[in-house]
Amino acid sequence: MTIFRTGWQHLFVETNRIRLHCVTQGEGELVVLLHGFPEFWYSWRYQIPALARHFKVVVPDLRGYNDSDKPQTGYDLDTLSQDIQGLIQELGYARAHIVGHDWGGAIAWHLAQTFPQSIQRLAVLNAPHPQRFMQELVR
Repeated sequence: MTIFRTGWQHLFVETNRIRLHCVTQGEGELVVLLHGFPEFWYSWRYQIPALARHFKVVVPDLRGYNDSDKPQTGYDLDTLSQDIQGLIQELGYARAHIVGHDWGGAIAWHLAQTFPQSIQRLAVLNAPHPQRFMQELVR
């Protein structure tokens, strides 16, 4: 684990047979921030310290991004949601506040549908609700 003067800690978490690079700061209830495409943890750099005043903030590089593993398969919503569910558990939490942006928002919606018991609060930025999205696609 590396601690920079920003207070961020960089760590790797084994989940769902891959290794996710994460940045974390703070203590308390868990907040997981999921980045969009084609971003990585750094897109949340301004929100991390603000949220860390009240929460333990964890920002993974999603599967295939930046310093996380880049396997050949597993980029479907089921697997990506399992990655985040496993991350929550590996960090020692049963539930988390989930914030997703863009592609991270799509993962957040799917995570909430698939693992509702693990979601304390859900905030989705710049990603439509999946049902509404499908309705608009078939119009």
